[in-house]
Order: sequence, then C-alpha cells, then structure tokens
Amino acid sequence: AFTIDDQLRFARLSGDDNLIHVDPVAARRLHCGGAIVHGVHLLFWALESSAANHQNALTPHSIQCRFIRPVYLQTETTLQVSQNSRELRLELLVDNETAMDARLEMDPPNHDAGLENSNNSKTLASATDRIADGSDEPAYGSLALAFDVTLAEEMFPNLVRRLSARDLAVLLSLSRLVGIHVPGEHSLFHEFKLQFSTAMAAENLDFKVRKFDSRFGKYEIEVECQGVYGIVTAFKTTGPVEQKPLSELAPLLQPNEFAGQKALLIGGSRGLGEVCAKLLAAGGADVTITFHSGRADAERVLAELQTVSPMAKMTQFDVIAQDNADLPASLQTAPTDVYFFATPFVFSGNRGSFSDTLLESFRRFYVDGFRQVVESFGELGTRRFFFPSTVAIDDQTPDLKEYIQAKLEGEALCSEIATERLEYICYFYRFPRLATDQTVSIFPVDNADPATAVLAALRKFSTSLGPE
Repeated sequence: AFTIDDQLRFARLSGDDNLIHVDPVAARRLHCGGAIVHGVHLLFWALESSAANHQNALTPHSIQCRFIRPVYLQTETTLQVSQNSRELRLELLVDNETAMDARLEMDPPNHDAGLENSNNSKTLASATDRIADGSDEPAYGSLALAFDVTLAEEMFPNLVRRLSARDLAVLLSLSRLVGIHVPGEHSLFHEFKLQFSTAMAAENLDFKVRKFDSRFGKYEIEVECQGVYGIVTAFKTTGPVEQKPLSELAPLLQPNEFAGQKALLIGGSRGLGEVCAKLLAAGGADVTITFHSGRADAERVLAELQTVSPMAKMTQFDVIAQDNADLPASLQTAPTDVYFFATPFVFSGNRGSFSDTLLESFRRFYVDGFRQVVESFGELGTRRFFFPSTVAIDDQTPDLKEYIQAKLEGEALCSEIATERLEYICYFYRFPRLATDQTVSIFPVDNADPATAVLAALRKFSTSLGPE
C-alpha cells in the first residue's frame, strides 16, 4: 500500500507534483475522487520488487505499460511477475482486478549497462524543461532528462542498480510530461510504448502532440531522444464542478419558502449538499453545513450563505466516526431537519465483479452512518431526516452494483425507522445523474442540472409524511 509520504517523495523524484497525486483534499474533487498513485510510481515499484533477486542489468528493447484503473493511497496492491529469456511481464492487481500491465521485451543481458551510464544522472534542480510559449497545453517541447540520484537510490536501490540512468530519466520524465505539461493539471495517464535502439546518453526528451481527440480529451504524444522513441497516451478531464451561485438560485424560490427550518446539511460543502444548502438559505431557512476534510470549500459556501442568512454556520463532522455522546458542541442544538449528503466516491466499482469490501465502505456511510445520525439527532429532538438515493437503482447501472445495494439498504432503513418511530419523517428521494464532482467523466455523459432536481426534492420533503 502506498502512503502520502511515498507520493511526496516520488513527486520530488519525478517533478510531477500534480494535485491528484499529492493533495488528498484537492484530489477528492477530481475525476478519481481521491489521491491516486503516479502511474510511473507503480511501474517503478513493480520493477524494484522484481529486480530484488537479480544482478544483471535491465536492457529493454521495448516497454509497453498500460494504467488500467487508478490505485488509491493505502490500498493493498499485489504484484504478479512472469518472465522468460526475452520478456518480463509485470501486472499489478487491486481486489483481483488489473490496475497496471507492463511488458518489457529484453535485449541480451549486459552486465555493465546499468552502471556505466550512472554518471550521466543529475538533479532536477540543475535542469529546466523547455516548453513552447503561448499555450497552457503546448503542442511540443523538451524535458530535461535529470533526476536526484540520491533520492532514487533511497527509494529504488535495485532498480537504480539494474537500469541505466538514461532509461530511468526517460521514464520519470513521462510522469512529468503528462502530470505537469500535456495534458497537465486534469490529466489521466493511460499508456506508453517505448522502443530503445541504443544505450547512448541523452540530455533531453523531446515531445510533440501528434493527435488530439476532442470528444474524449485524448492525447497521443510522440517522445524521442537519442536511442529512444515512443508514444504516450493520456486523457484530459474536467476539473471540479462549480455549482451555481446562490444569487442565481434565489429567483427559483418563493419568498420565505423554507422559513422556520433549522436545517443541518451533513456534507454541505460541495455537490448536491452545497446546492441544497444554498436553496434552503435562499428560501429563508437557518442553515448549518458540515464538512469532513474540505474546510476551504465549506468556507466558500458559508460566505455565500451568509449573504442571505447572516447566522449560517459551518462545523467539521465525520459521520463514520461519530458517537451519540460525542457530537461537536456546535451540533448540540437540535435542528428541525437533517439532510444527509455525506458520501464517499461513487464510481469506484467494476462492471465485471462485485466487491464486498467496496460494499462495506458504502454501508459505513449510507447505512451505519445514517442510522447513527438519526439516533444522535433524534435524541436531541430532531424528527425530520432526508436521505438522498439514486435512480441507478431503477436503471441497474452495471458499474454501480455495490453503490446501488448500499443505497437500497439505506432506503430500507428509512422505511424501517418511519415504521418503528411514527413521530419520525425519514424520507428518501431518488435523484437522477446530476452534474457534480462525482459524475465527471472522460466520456460524453448527460448530467442534469442539480438545482432543479434538488429543489423538487426539497419541496416534496417539506410537505412529506414519509418515504416517497
């Protein structure tokens, strides 16, 4: 399992400090829903592990590597190695699903090749990438083939011993190319293919975008230096989804439509929770929002809420670590209505398999977490609870099996509570696919406007006597 410290060290080594790899708070709003391991970091770890029991230098004739699914921090990763005289195959598995598949076609072993070029290595501090001027997404440029040898030896001693400095630098530069330059900020490294013809030293790796498919944000990039030629494939995704400002939502409401509500928005710092908080505040409700890790996002939303509701508040709250007797002091006053928008990243399943581990992670939020919220605030006197569900239940979306199961169990919990405690309103509403951070995709998708859907749900809930 990779840690954030591992990631920060690899970012120093490669020069690729893209936020999706080194900032878990920022990464939760990007296309993978959390911080993920650099693709080249995965390859280096696999090569390091496979090199531990071998002395001969690695002299690849070609390397083909595909990054099939993201590997999140603190996720157990398994390496499978198969090798013959001419090919080394490295496959990384997460939950028995392939995350990375690399194939190295080998030249005949050269006992000195890994050592004789070691003096060519430098530090990134002494080298500068040269990028075409006038564009955030340059069509061509040149990357310095340089890295911190001491750090490389600390992190990957076996690999440094077996692979030439030039080849190490080329591989590291691919991470920097995709993560920093092209596509850059919101990139997803998919694949690279490299061919090696000579063992010559090289100072720079030249790159040129040879093809761009705007439908999918797909880049094909040629890379070349002395003795090396290759193609890199990467995708550019959209960044965090910004919801409409409160000033644009206010005209949708009747004057004081939600006046009298003391509303608690659990998970109100972004996405549907943010939209819900803004609509309620614009409709006259007294609103408190909670956040788990995104304080800056919560502060941004709070500033908007206070333009119409000066008494709006925010507080930090972890729904899966809560305790009845240990609610924050700021939440000890009973709200009239609780809206439960806490959620992990949704699109983390696989079409072809069902993960009990993933199901359990969803249950911790949608079943255990929600039950505890109802019990905790029920003891304070709250009687109205809103649970957002999904039309994916009706559609049976193939890669959301675990999510669907957990949401169904959350709905069943709502019905159970309403049946056993007649004074409680525990209401669930199935939302369509809406434009949020959760639904960002490299493929064209139809994401509906959250404001319209959330307002319809709020109006039904405000007059509800039970589950829909």
